[in-house]
Amino acid sequence: MAVDLKKKTVVRDEPWQIKKDAEHFFCSSSMYWNVGTDLLELLTRQAKLDKNGGAKLCAVYKVPLPFDADYDINYYAPQVEGAELITMIEYGFKK
Repeated sequence: MAVDLKKKTVVRDEPWQIKKDAEHFFCSSSMYWNVGTDLLELLTRQAKLDKNGGAKLCAVYKVPLPFDADYDINYYAPQVEGAELITMIEYGFKK
């Protein structure tokens, strides 16, 4: 018996889609951290800082709080219930 996948499929938003008034992105490396609601702009800014600072990689989180919320950061990660690690990015900077 075949399963009707249309009825069973759960559609999940892509992780880079956020509710700008209720969520934001947090990006951190061993050198710097940044927050923002535009993922491309955030990653561009982070990469420029990390290239100058010598960082090798960064972590990107989706944080379920508004952009201007206060929260703790521990070991380069947001300490917020529901924060989701989206990806780790390893840079390929040329010397």
